[in-house]
Amino acid sequence: MSNSSNGGDARTVDFETLDRRYAIAVNLECWELLAMHSIANDESIPRIRLRMMKAFAGLPPGGGATAVSAPAPPTTASRRGGGNGSNRWL
Repeated sequence: MSNSSNGGDARTVDFETLDRRYAIAVNLECWELLAMHSIANDESIPRIRLRMMKAFAGLPPGGGATAVSAPAPPTTASRRGGGNGSNRWL
C-alpha cells in the first residue's frame, strides 16, 4: 500500500471531508432542506440537488462541458434601425 502525504493509508479521508459529505448527505435526504437551500440560493431544487451530489462525489463546482448557459443578450448591432422608434429585435 502506498502512503499519503500525511503518513497514513491512501484510503484515509480527513475529518473535514467526512463532515462535509455527511452534511451534504443529510441535506440530500430531506426535501425540506433542499427547498430551503433552493430558496436561499434562488435556484431550482433539481439544480441544488445536482450541485450537492457533485460536491458529495468530490467533483469540482461548475458545469464543465455539460453546463447549459444562458444565451447572450442581443447587442445594439442586431437591432433594426427603424426611424419610427420601434424596438424590435432580430
